[in-house]
Amino acid sequence: MNHYNKQRTTDTPLSQRALTIGIILIVANCYWISMGRVTDQSYTTNISLYFNVIFSVFLLTLLNTFLRKFLPRFAFHQGEVLLVYVMLSIASSLSGLDIIQSLVGIISTPFLFATLENEWTNLFWRFIPRWLVVEEKGTLEDLYNGGSTLYTSEHLRAWLLPSLAWSGFLFALLFVMLCVNVIVRKQWVKEEKLSYPIIQLPFAMTTEESDFFTNKVMWLGFGLAFSINIVNGLHHLYPIIPSLGGELYEKTGRGLDLGRFFTEKPWSATGSIPVMMIPAVVGLAFFIPLDLSFSFWFFFFFGKLQPVVAYAIGLGELPRFPYIGEQAFGGLIGLCLIAIWISRAHFKKAIFSSVPDGGATQFSSSGSQLAHFKTSGQYRLAFMGILFGMVVITLFCWQARMSMGAVFIFFLLYFAISIAITRMRAELGSPVHDFHDSGLSEMVVTIFGTRRFGPENLTMFSFFRFFNRAYRPHPMPHQLEGFKIADRTKVKPSVLFVAITVATVAGALAFFWAYLHNQYKFPGLNSRWRGTHAFSQLRSWLYYPLLPDYTAIGAMLVGCAFSLFLMMMRMRFLFWPFHPAGYVVATSFSVRGFWFSIFIAWLAKSIVLRLGGSKTHRELAPFFLGLILGEFVAGSFWSLLGIALERPMYKFLW
Repeated sequence: MNHYNKQRTTDTPLSQRALTIGIILIVANCYWISMGRVTDQSYTTNISLYFNVIFSVFLLTLLNTFLRKFLPRFAFHQGEVLLVYVMLSIASSLSGLDIIQSLVGIISTPFLFATLENEWTNLFWRFIPRWLVVEEKGTLEDLYNGGSTLYTSEHLRAWLLPSLAWSGFLFALLFVMLCVNVIVRKQWVKEEKLSYPIIQLPFAMTTEESDFFTNKVMWLGFGLAFSINIVNGLHHLYPIIPSLGGELYEKTGRGLDLGRFFTEKPWSATGSIPVMMIPAVVGLAFFIPLDLSFSFWFFFFFGKLQPVVAYAIGLGELPRFPYIGEQAFGGLIGLCLIAIWISRAHFKKAIFSSVPDGGATQFSSSGSQLAHFKTSGQYRLAFMGILFGMVVITLFCWQARMSMGAVFIFFLLYFAISIAITRMRAELGSPVHDFHDSGLSEMVVTIFGTRRFGPENLTMFSFFRFFNRAYRPHPMPHQLEGFKIADRTKVKPSVLFVAITVATVAGALAFFWAYLHNQYKFPGLNSRWRGTHAFSQLRSWLYYPLLPDYTAIGAMLVGCAFSLFLMMMRMRFLFWPFHPAGYVVATSFSVRGFWFSIFIAWLAKSIVLRLGGSKTHRELAPFFLGLILGEFVAGSFWSLLGIALERPMYKFLW
């Protein structure tokens, strides 16, 4: 038992202090993320561990080192610092490129960019709920042109109702996720003891009586990653200084792209295969199981090979064939089914334990009856919370004129995807999970066609693209990782529940303020293209109604069946090297830039375990944690410097 576990469980005064610090840092980080977007800095939420959050915890840890030495009475406990970490992660998820940033672009687009040519006015204006969007043209022109201010009565009045309405919707959405995590917490945190690789660094940084910051191996990794990023940052400012790599060929035109060597059909169908090494991704991938890291890069090339085979057999000219995005969507549903099947006994117990008439007694263990009733009460409250959240979501959608059938189908599939991503993160620690080509709005239309939904539902599907275009900053895995943190640091689950709830409210409101504040001020980047893309697609749906795409549905079924097959083989044969999560995640857009880093981590870990065993692995683990921390600190430096100077700086993440 470590030093902290001997401490008392976090009590109310300490919880209040952590909550207060968390709220203050949430506002600061929301401003950072919004300014980073406006001034074109590294994207903070494109991988599973957010560099802005780690940098904030790093500074808080340095402050705590000072407090322990000179003012020990005011020093933070590990549980407090990690509570702040969880709050910042939740708030940053909401602030990410694929949630509120996209939302602002979508709700500000349909009335400003409607023209005679695109015919949006006649096609779908009448189906848009006015309380969800901003209509005033002058307000929107000021937003996109910059050089104005949010703080006029006209601007504030225009944004108040949409911001509050969408914040309420997001709160209900995350509240349902949180209640689902309460139900799976005992099984996925205590019973199965999943590894939660993503939180290894914050734990190592904050563990009391730890030698993390005195470990020479850690500082070696830190120095290497930090130096690479400093040199690359200087190269960005002064091209005469040579680069040490890190540029993505697709973004810069520099670097090595293996796809350039395949110039003739069918091999040219492979597309881009950039080779780049990102130290933080190498560090993260070192802590995921070998079968998953192997599956990442193996199935990346498997996905690249599919179009080649399609062209070779004469199917390459078919639109979207071989339906990689649809395969991934089916694979996600398969991962959800796998997660439910593995935990089926726990779900059965949770369901019956939540029955208030004593139906849970047959499942009671021989342990404390008090603990049993306490657990039963938690499950009961969690199911009531899910019901409450879904009622709020349903009322929101009903007011937006969606049909109940469309609401049921859409959110059933959405939470299935959420469970799959959350289980994958908890068990395997996938560094990325964006699924750009598997957005739910498109997949639902692919399965059922457009005629069955009608223009009202299709319009809301277009609005819902803001949290379904990609799933990089999905908040549900961070919530479950928070429960793991609470379990290891003896923070009361009720305290964590409150902290996540507060972070959800504070994060949504703070980022709406920060993003609008900066967007009105600066004529820099914005997210209007997300809105124009969403409503251009809606225009296409209304102009050219679609029937169910049975070929794409077949690809979804193949993806689901293949993921189930891979898991069955993995459970039956210890030597089986392929993991279904690797097959699913390898389709992600981000893997194109990360596959080589994951390959390096897999190769390094394989060599370490083969030659030195688990002992050497433990001794070298700080080096890879140092790679993550060094890159995140240097990346934060360049991001904050770029914000201060109001100019783009070196990006280590896109």
